[in-house]
Amino acid sequence: MNLFDLLLNLLLGLGLGTLGGLFGIGGGLIAIPVLGIVFGLDQQLAQGTALVMVVPNVMLAIWRYHQRNRIDLRHALVLGVTSFFFAWLASLYAVEMDSRTMRWAFVGFLLALATYNLVRMLMAQVPASGELRHPWGWLGVLGGVSGAMGGLFGVGGAVVATPVLTSVFGTTQVVAQGLSLSLALPSTGVT
Repeated sequence: MNLFDLLLNLLLGLGLGTLGGLFGIGGGLIAIPVLGIVFGLDQQLAQGTALVMVVPNVMLAIWRYHQRNRIDLRHALVLGVTSFFFAWLASLYAVEMDSRTMRWAFVGFLLALATYNLVRMLMAQVPASGELRHPWGWLGVLGGVSGAMGGLFGVGGAVVATPVLTSVFGTTQVVAQGLSLSLALPSTGVT
């Protein structure tokens, strides 16, 4: 590895760590396209490499979030256990897919995610609260869907869970990011 490649890798790692901590995601959402486009990795290798890079970011971020805003252990466990199981199942499917098909599916996933967030911004906002709008058992469904997306696309599921926690469950952004990291850690580890 030459000096330019080393500096590029360090800059990428610093940028991903910063963005991951700021937005409560591991950074894979940014790393995967960069690794695929700039570094020329196929989709599965880009996702796998991003997961290795993201795990320390997620561990540090969840520790910091928990220090400042206590994460409800019951909610974190429901999200973590279901995301772990569904991430494992989806990752088995993901490694068997054709790389080109997987890249197109990843692009579709990003477009759907952007559309969902755009629609949310245009809709009337309901004030956030400290209590969940729906019974906490429904977090298992969210953990399963988020874990499956994380297992399939290598993004840990936090990018799916955070907007759903704020819009559907009514949590604050900070609580949503902490809970999203709680589900991302086990699913990222297994994926």
